[in-house]
Order: sequence, then structure tokens, then C-alpha cells
Amino acid sequence: MPCTPSTRSKWIAFAIASPSPAPKTTAGTRRCSAISLRTDRRAYRRLSADDPMVVELREWSRMADDLQQERNRLANRVREQLWRYYPQMLKLTDDVAADWFLALWQCAPTPAKAAEAREAAIARILKAHRIRRFDAAASSRRSCIAKRKR
Repeated sequence: MPCTPSTRSKWIAFAIASPSPAPKTTAGTRRCSAISLRTDRRAYRRLSADDPMVVELREWSRMADDLQQERNRLANRVREQLWRYYPQMLKLTDDVAADWFLALWQCAPTPAKAAEAREAAIARILKAHRIRRFDAAASSRRSCIAKRKR
């Protein structure tokens, strides 16, 4: 089979769309690649090794993206668990991965513990994280509907 431009473009499209890491190479595809390299020299360029700092920066960037995705996955799992046993906490915020929310959840992990939590402890957490949307009394009422009756 001769290696024509349409054959080359089909092979290149196959190589790009192939789900496997490396498409199978046969004598025909190797010959087609060699002819393409010889006739379409302007479409190819020689690659040089990047600066080690650039490579390291790319790796740090990939790691940051991976960690952000993992944080989102874990936040979704936390939101689902809270929805099952402690839906009152979800009324406080949409961002369950926020540091202040996790600290507040650690202070009052269940509705029963929230009923026993002191407003001073909740106020300390809110003040430490500079949360001024609501005060300690309001957040303790929101996080625990089953407040002790007096």
C-alpha cells in the first residue's frame, strides 16, 4: 500500500485518537512515518531537553492539580456523609472543605455534641478563622436543631 498524504493523515489521526499508549507499529506504518518525515520536513522539529527547573515546575503543577481534585473528591464524600447524619451542619456553608468548617465540625461532630457545645468555644473558632457571617449563638442554633429546652 503506497503512503499517500491521505494515508499519512489517517495514520496520524489514528495515532492521536488511539487509547493505547503506543499504537502498534507495522512495517507499513514505519515506512509511512519515514516517508512523511522525508517529504514533510517542515511539519517536524527537533526536540531539546527542557531546563530541569521547568520540568520540576511542571511536576509541581501536576501535583497541585491532583491534590485539588483529591480535595474536591473528599469534600463531596464529607458532604454526603453529613447529609446522612448531620444535615444541620450543611446549612452553615456550601464549602464543607473550608478550614473553619472542619474546625467547627471537630468541635461539634454530632447533633448531640453540638447541643452540649459551649458558645464560647464556637465563638473562638469563628473568631480564629475570621468568620463574621453569623455569631456563635446563631451557628450553634443552626448546627443543632435539637437544642436543649430550658
